[in-house]
Amino acid sequence: MIFAAAALAAVMAGEIPYAAPVKLAEFAQPLDAAPPQSTFTGRLRFRVAPKDAHAKLMTDRWKIATTDGAWAVPPAFDFGFVQSDGHLIPVERGIVAGDGDWWDWIVGPGRAWQDGDSGWSRASVPFALIERNANCIHNGVLSFRFRGGSEVSHVAYQVSQETCWYFQFDAWGTAAATRAPDAGIDAQAVATAFRTETARRLPVKPIDALRRDYQGLDPGSFGSEEDIAPRDMTAFGVMLRGVHYAGGCDTRAGRYPHCNEMLLPSYSVAKSIVGGYALMRAERLHPGVRNALLVDYVPECRAAGGWDGVTFEQLLDMATGRYDSTDNQADEDDSNTSRFFIAPTHAEKLQIACTRYPRKSPPGTQFVYHTTDTYLLGTALAAWWR
Repeated sequence: MIFAAAALAAVMAGEIPYAAPVKLAEFAQPLDAAPPQSTFTGRLRFRVAPKDAHAKLMTDRWKIATTDGAWAVPPAFDFGFVQSDGHLIPVERGIVAGDGDWWDWIVGPGRAWQDGDSGWSRASVPFALIERNANCIHNGVLSFRFRGGSEVSHVAYQVSQETCWYFQFDAWGTAAATRAPDAGIDAQAVATAFRTETARRLPVKPIDALRRDYQGLDPGSFGSEEDIAPRDMTAFGVMLRGVHYAGGCDTRAGRYPHCNEMLLPSYSVAKSIVGGYALMRAERLHPGVRNALLVDYVPECRAAGGWDGVTFEQLLDMATGRYDSTDNQADEDDSNTSRFFIAPTHAEKLQIACTRYPRKSPPGTQFVYHTTDTYLLGTALAAWWR
């Protein structure tokens, strides 16, 4: 069942139930939309009641969904916003901890416009639910209407895309919302920071523009379904001479209406780049730091024993001499390693990283892939820098 746009407005007015997911185009700003007549600056708050939270579980390869359905209910929402030049900018950027056991929030900049001749202005805001202690991200959109300085409709939200292979679902629902002023919000500073941020972004063109900009270059050469099945492809792109040619941005419910704000995390690539650049930069500024010893900067590992002689560079190389197996990915996939991934505090992660593997060979002689090694490098570099 697919609602019409007018029906989605009725959902936000609380007049009809949100019975099924809609095409995400219903959450997008119309091309001919007029600027909003009202201004939303302040806090938006809502809590989704379990009876109003709907979800369709499609994939749960690790059997992590609870039988009571708690995973299907978003955490309480409490974010400040500043409206500027048709944008609705969240005050709190980055990861914001949720109040439950399942999800954290990231809320991105959205759009605001006049909702026809209804007298109401409308907002569309991208968000992501992030699995607690993981980087499995479920991208969604929420929408609401507002009028004057205090009126606000119900919020309608929908999730139709994720970045994780093992846990996939659609989610949708509504919640009664409130809005309130917040004297702590510096609207001018938020708006200025957002303008600076967007001005520094790379210029973006659609992937099809490659054909026009570079004669003979076929956009179809990129994002091939021979490499990735279309149902698994969300986004792809090409960086060429300072321009990002973007393709995709698809979901199960059509194109995502805030493509530039869709969160697409990586794991191994990100940690390897950050760890490598950090140590290279430190070495450039202070030659010799790559040979610094872990035990001199992480007392937890010194106390655990077996880390003598392990340098920062050997941590980056994942050649510490500590491991269970040299088989490809065997240690990383081991169930004991999973405890490291789900440990909620730095102290717990550090205790696992320092004690998990026995010493089997001299440092620098055997590569074994361990996320824990990169974590220890980050800890050691932070202590060295301080």
